[in-house]
Amino acid sequence: MTVRVAVCGRLTVVRDGESLSGPRLGTRKARVLTAALASARGASVSVDRLVEAVWGGTPPRDPHGNLATLASRLRRTADDDLIVQTGAGYGLAPGVDLDLDAATDLHGAAAARLRRKEPTLAVAAAQRALRLLGDGSLAEEFEDPWAESLRREAATLTREVRHLLAGAAVESGRADLAEQAARDAVDADPFDERAHRDLMTALAVDGQTAAALDVYGGLATRLADELGTDPDADTQALHVRVLRNERLHRSGPDTQPEVRTLLVGRDTELATLDRAWAAASVTGAELVVWAFGWIGGRALVTDSYEGAKEKVTEQKERRAAKKAAERES
Repeated sequence: MTVRVAVCGRLTVVRDGESLSGPRLGTRKARVLTAALASARGASVSVDRLVEAVWGGTPPRDPHGNLATLASRLRRTADDDLIVQTGAGYGLAPGVDLDLDAATDLHGAAAARLRRKEPTLAVAAAQRALRLLGDGSLAEEFEDPWAESLRREAATLTREVRHLLAGAAVESGRADLAEQAARDAVDADPFDERAHRDLMTALAVDGQTAAALDVYGGLATRLADELGTDPDADTQALHVRVLRNERLHRSGPDTQPEVRTLLVGRDTELATLDRAWAAASVTGAELVVWAFGWIGGRALVTDSYEGAKEKVTEQKERRAAKKAAERES
């Protein structure tokens, strides 16, 4: 049975297509227990740490017994495929994954696509990642200090995916999509200069030079008024390029994401899968991919499959357009 815990937006356990959240998943304490285990990503969490996460500074008289009751109720709700008891405490069952990790895999796939000069496919992978991440906020069950590192990870990953999406969208001729991704990043952090550069680039590529200059002016004013500083050298250099009406594209030292990705160095495997899908689409043969124990393998195969579908669709559209043109002539 496939089980995923969605930690972004609303805490949800997805089990074979069935979604459990809110009261359907359990009481708030049961949901906080699920969140605490999810933050450990399958590692065992001691009973003492879980009691602190669930009850804070006011534990019950029998914390071990109460915790066991919560775990038992969660097992009844989501079967034994969600939580297991370990020698020292509890943990997520083997095979349970997080939406955050799936988004990380997709981010790595998008970066690999962009390195291979496939911006359209990079856009598709980045958009799938953002659909999982939402605005980068975790569920309200992760509001306490023990979840701080996971909150930072989600916010950082969302920022990196938006940056990658903005650059890939510019490269694929989707300035509108690049602008939206950059605006979302600027709204999330008004002092993120890289996000402002992404927005300036998207606007300038779209012919909105005045708007791009306004973005720079707003950033410069904000930095001066609130931090007493100027835009950094990269932002100033982009400002000059926009003033000169130079052609802009994705380039520079900040093009590669800096967050953890599971697919770094997978370009060769991605190319092999792409060739295999292409051959199967021509011959109609069945393609079987064995990726057991391969870190990031599922995301890699999924991304390659989605890319192959898009390529087949594009080929069909081109053939249809060619036939239509031939009929008209």
